[in-house]
Amino acid sequence: MTKKKHNPPKYLLVGQGILEFALALPILLLLLFGIVEFGRLLQAWLAVQNGARYGVRYAVTGEYDESYCAAAAVALGYEDEVDGPCHIPSDDEDSREKISQLEDWARLPSIRDNASAGATGISKDENSTVSGNYLSFLVTHDIVNDIGNPTQKSYFHVTVCSSRDADQNGVADFQKNMTNFPPLCKDSINDYYMDDAGGPGDRVRVAVAYMHPMILPFISNIWQKIPLVAWREGIVEKFRTSRISGIGSSILDEPT
Repeated sequence: MTKKKHNPPKYLLVGQGILEFALALPILLLLLFGIVEFGRLLQAWLAVQNGARYGVRYAVTGEYDESYCAAAAVALGYEDEVDGPCHIPSDDEDSREKISQLEDWARLPSIRDNASAGATGISKDENSTVSGNYLSFLVTHDIVNDIGNPTQKSYFHVTVCSSRDADQNGVADFQKNMTNFPPLCKDSINDYYMDDAGGPGDRVRVAVAYMHPMILPFISNIWQKIPLVAWREGIVEKFRTSRISGIGSSILDEPT
């Protein structure tokens, strides 16, 4: 006699399929979300790198946006002397030095604008409570209240620092702190935090910091945000003197 083959009831097969799907679903979702988040992270990293490149390419030219000259005159206390954008009518040595100071101050927010324009595709939060007030920072040198809150998602900051050695003592007047987030530039002579774009022949570094937000489930529960920093260095062109061969001070370390 042959034994009859007993097939399991259909509802058991359906239940088994649902159970297997429920066990595999978290792994599948984690894989899919991981691919999407990795793509977002890579895109943000490339945008930050591109912002640093845009910023340093503009910084080395010595160019500036004339709309910032009025703020520069107020910040430096020359508002009663200027007769135009970053210009003082007198032609003596003191006036030429003041004009250079006005131009260098106006270069800083101009460089930031170009770095921000280069970092397209990321959700920068320009609110002063998050990313601070850069123009105010250049006046107050207050890293507590004017550079924003680096721990917030979508935080964005641009730091400009140079190898300028105005007192010719062989040591750069501005010291870079690249281990901080965001990177900082400190005027060692006046002992306060201040960015500097350098003069002709100087090395200038533009660093872009961004707090990338993770948004998808599972991943954001583990990593809510990831700090990204990129910098580039260049040599400021001889825009105030006749062009000569040779370069300025050496590179102290490699860019990321």
